[in-house]
Amino acid sequence: MAGGFAFSSVQQVNSLFSSLNVTRVPGIGLLFSELPQGIPPIFSYFITNLPAIHSVVVFVCVKYMTVNTVPAEERFRFRRVDPKEYKLYRCVAMYGYMDVRIGNVEFESDLLEFLQEYIQSEHMSRPHEIEIRESPGFLYAIPIISSLFYN
Repeated sequence: MAGGFAFSSVQQVNSLFSSLNVTRVPGIGLLFSELPQGIPPIFSYFITNLPAIHSVVVFVCVKYMTVNTVPAEERFRFRRVDPKEYKLYRCVAMYGYMDVRIGNVEFESDLLEFLQEYIQSEHMSRPHEIEIRESPGFLYAIPIISSLFYN
């Protein structure tokens, strides 16, 4: 247990992926948690009880810092969760106490833009794009050049 919350270890996730026939579907899934590190315990539940998960999963934690503002270019911090082939990422979104939190659509759009930059920095020779589509009450991302996410 860390900070009062239990979290799944990378070893537990490896065990679950290898013992279950986890079906991955195209798209990017965002799983919000208060944990800035580790894997939220609900993820083990998801991959055990749901028939499929997105091909790319981002664990998102929103944190308010003790500074008045966090520059937009420093707002999102990403880290890949190993092993690489699972396409799992951690994201900590940071806000200062004077920052105005943007709406959900803008937040998700910015997060996806920075995720795209992070993945591109990992794969500098492979260009890619993510198309943002909206429908009433929903926002979803579709990789346009899928080789980066799906290969």
